[in-house]
Amino acid sequence: MSLGISEWSAAHKGQHRGGNFLTYWVRGHRLFKSTPKSFPVPFVPGDIFDSNHLMNIPPVYAPPPAPAPEFSGLTSLTPLQGHVSAIHAAMFFHLFDEEKQFALAQRLASLLSPLPGSMVSGRHFKADVRGVRDSKPARDDASEVIRVFYHSPGSWTTLWNARCSGRGQ
Repeated sequence: MSLGISEWSAAHKGQHRGGNFLTYWVRGHRLFKSTPKSFPVPFVPGDIFDSNHLMNIPPVYAPPPAPAPEFSGLTSLTPLQGHVSAIHAAMFFHLFDEEKQFALAQRLASLLSPLPGSMVSGRHFKADVRGVRDSKPARDDASEVIRVFYHSPGSWTTLWNARCSGRGQ
């Protein structure tokens, strides 16, 4: 599973503007000479903070009783909870304040399979010391500066190992 955000300023303002992702999905099929039939993984747009798209539940520590759903019928991420072995989430945690980042990490953790080797990977902005910083979008026409929360390596580890797992590791 790969997660992304549609537009930097839209994410900061809490708005969803994901219209172009489907275009990229179609271009991906052309580039890799695939079709929805040969690569039946759907594009499932939605707000990860919306419980209609992804229920807010704790991480799963035992295999779910039901088998993983068929991808072709997915309209939300909730049926995938406890079934995903790899999540790629890159370059968007910093777009949310600290508590929203915690909520995001919790929701991602709920998707992970309890089987060994399940993981979340990605790349994000960080700081040597956790805290709020001024940041500007990397666009030529961007003039706004916003306050964003950056994790340090230590606070990032604590976010995932202690706060999300609930196990205090």
